[in-house]
Amino acid sequence: MKQREIKKMIETLSFVRTSGSEEEERLVRYFEKELNALPVKTRIVPFSVPGYRTRAASLSVEGEEIPCRPIWGFGTGLAEGELYYLRRADSCVKRACRERIVLIDGPLRASLYDFLAEAGALAVIASCGDASAEGSAIDQRARAFTLKGKKKLPCAMIHVKDTVRLVHRAACRVSLRVEYDSFIATSHNLIAELPGESEERIDICAHYDSTFLSRGSYDNLSGALALLYLAEHFASRPHYRSLRLIFCGSEEVGLCGSLQYCASDELKGAVLNINLDMLGSLMGAVEAISCADERMEKYLSSFLKHRRIPASVRLGIRSSDSTSFTYFGVPAVSFARYAPEHIVRIHTPRDLPEQVGPAQLLQDMRLVAAFTEKAAAVDFPVPFVLCDKVKKESQDHMKRCRMPPFADE
Repeated sequence: MKQREIKKMIETLSFVRTSGSEEEERLVRYFEKELNALPVKTRIVPFSVPGYRTRAASLSVEGEEIPCRPIWGFGTGLAEGELYYLRRADSCVKRACRERIVLIDGPLRASLYDFLAEAGALAVIASCGDASAEGSAIDQRARAFTLKGKKKLPCAMIHVKDTVRLVHRAACRVSLRVEYDSFIATSHNLIAELPGESEERIDICAHYDSTFLSRGSYDNLSGALALLYLAEHFASRPHYRSLRLIFCGSEEVGLCGSLQYCASDELKGAVLNINLDMLGSLMGAVEAISCADERMEKYLSSFLKHRRIPASVRLGIRSSDSTSFTYFGVPAVSFARYAPEHIVRIHTPRDLPEQVGPAQLLQDMRLVAAFTEKAAAVDFPVPFVLCDKVKKESQDHMKRCRMPPFADE
């Protein structure tokens, strides 16, 4: 794979491809076609994901209409009441949320939703976007955590520029209507097999879906293209451990593709996961995460120093598909090249093809291939083991995830 090929693919394949959409399937079929041109056996595994279709979304503040989008997967209906701006989810202001429509200045996370539901809030208005950036496009999001029997409050998203305006109108009367239909959509995992001499196997994954506003060049077309590179690289090279490449669908809505894969019988034989999520940024440094144990952390540090690559190495989990593997007992290593947020911000319209450098991405691909060669060799110097720290972090992370097939529905 040459730089000019990488450049062309980044330019032509950077388009919005949300979970379960036609565009998401269009991209996975492209990867399937590219893999089938190699001596690689492939298969596509469809799986169910939540689908939604908005019927109505309106926010009226004392007669002024504020643009909004529903946050799918929560409650529906009409909520009317006084607006309350929540600066911080603290017990001293919990009573102030009761019977009010609560405005927050960020995304709606699981712990905050629990706080507001227990406080007796009528509805929630969350915020997205950048107050200093041009435009005011509103993200479309869906719930990615379980409610475990808690009340489903109507929830909506507005742009942070409107949030700032509403903060100055404390105690105003608000009317929020959220109506949408839910259905079962289909996403896909694409799996490519590269058999080795051993039945032990390394599963290498990257997600290929994007969020609603993002063309996803950096997050995570870059990682998916790295899988194509690895297929081309290892198709003609012998390796002791078998390799499996997994293009995961629907990562952005709760690691759905990797969870579907790990919760099935697919994991048999897997001794290590290598996860690729956000590579090739023009600026920023490599981060290698040992989602395994301290020995893998030390090995990664030594490996990168030997190759004279400045990098951050740590032990723990990452909010990416590697966590699905560690939750199901398979140690992992996760690679990224984190770009400064003022250069490229993921999940926004600023994730564009020009933010990914073909030469840098090729360098990152070669780095991952070199590590994979080491891990796939018969004499890899450290065992593939999960430490207690990673196990606990994985379990804590997954406590709130919507395990397939949508556990709380």
